[in-house]
Formats: sequence, structure tokens, C-alpha cells
Amino acid sequence: MSLSQYYKHTVRIIYKDDGTMISGYCNVFVPAPDNDGVDGIALDTGVWIDADEIKTIEAID
Repeated sequence: MSLSQYYKHTVRIIYKDDGTMISGYCNVFVPAPDNDGVDGIALDTGVWIDADEIKTIEAID
């Protein structure tokens, strides 16, 4: 899953493992080659998420 399109957008994410939903502004994007083979993002809430942890993601701004 490519996460680059969510950089600098407010997003809503549902985690794969337990269905928890979080939202926040995506202020960091790290591409797969720089992050152990998977895209990663950080939210302004201090949460780091790798693409393989995400069930769904949507821009809400």
C-alpha cells in the first residue's frame, strides 16, 4: 500500500489487528526503501504507522 498520497492530509486510519480507529494530520511520509521495505507515516498526534498495520485509510480533509 502506497501512503505517499496521504502526506499533508488529515486521515482516518483503521488498524488491521484490532479495528481501532485513529485520525490526525499526516506530517511525515517515509517511502518503503527507507523504512525496512514498507511505507510509513507519522501523524501530528505522535503516532507512527507502517503500511502493513493499516486495514483502511482515507483522507478526510
